[in-house]
Amino acid sequence: MRSILDKDSEKKKQKQGIVILGIILVLLMVFSTLGYAFYGSLQNQRGGGESVEHNGIEFENQGNGWKFDIDGYEFLTRFNPLEVSNISVVISSSLNEISSDKLYFSSSSLIDLPQSGVSEIAFNLQDFLLRTNLACLDESCEENYPIKNCTDSNIVIFEEDSGFTRIRQEEKCIYVHYAEGEELRATDALIFK
Repeated sequence: MRSILDKDSEKKKQKQGIVILGIILVLLMVFSTLGYAFYGSLQNQRGGGESVEHNGIEFENQGNGWKFDIDGYEFLTRFNPLEVSNISVVISSSLNEISSDKLYFSSSSLIDLPQSGVSEIAFNLQDFLLRTNLACLDESCEENYPIKNCTDSNIVIFEEDSGFTRIRQEEKCIYVHYAEGEELRATDALIFK
């Protein structure tokens, strides 16, 4: 009799285990579906999933920036071209002219060099450049970087400006003049050009 009761109680425990496992699986499926829906709604609130087309290129909002592809190369910028369209960009250099070459970054004071702008350019153009580096513009520079000039080297020079944000070129130097807090907008305008 004892073995019969043990088999019956064993079958009950087995059925209970199967039911509990089934309930756990159903709850897991329900919560994962709810989580996916909640995540999608957060992405929409942050702007994720939104897209903008400009000059035949589609820019897709990733929530933390805008992703776009050109000729198989992927780029990620903080702003899209419509958000920086009011920034004047007057340069004659093209990516073809600086590709496979070194690109230097400088500022009137390298301490004030906007790292976010440097990083944005270096990240997006890394496939096209030989390398990037910081540079001094004259001998009075206290840092231990090479001294470069606009005649011989491609240099992006960042200058904070109380006026308006704009980008201009003199020889091989591209000057990024930016109002306070506008360095990334200016950098993205340069990338789009």
